[in-house]
Amino acid sequence: MPTSCRTRWPPTSIPARAVELARSRVGAPYVWGTAGPDAFDCSGLVLWVYEQLGLQVPRTAQQQFEWAVPIEPDQLQPGDLVFYENTYPSSDRMTHVGIYVGNGTLVMATNTGDFVRQVPLSDPYWSAHFAGAGRPPYWEVPA
Repeated sequence: MPTSCRTRWPPTSIPARAVELARSRVGAPYVWGTAGPDAFDCSGLVLWVYEQLGLQVPRTAQQQFEWAVPIEPDQLQPGDLVFYENTYPSSDRMTHVGIYVGNGTLVMATNTGDFVRQVPLSDPYWSAHFAGAGRPPYWEVPA
């Protein structure tokens, strides 16, 4: 996976605004089944961030995986989604999602008892569960 981003989006672009919004929630508590604005689960954070930007986003990590346009890990750019599998028992393959913010890091709501935080892609736990990456499909939404 990349450790830096190759492209800089204009500050008013959806990806740049998504990164800003995700970072603004760092420190908010993780609460299963919530989608902000003061507490989040992993897919709830993605839902909240992109809804603020006018995108209709599915609710679960699995649904978000199916919604996002698949990309190779070396194509990750800020605002892209990173998906993880088997992070808890589930009938869904994808059980976790984070928002790539550049420089080899994600913002994610990690798990119960924790908070929204920035996590390196190289984190051993998350790396072991890495399943894929995707780009939200509606980049051309008017600002």
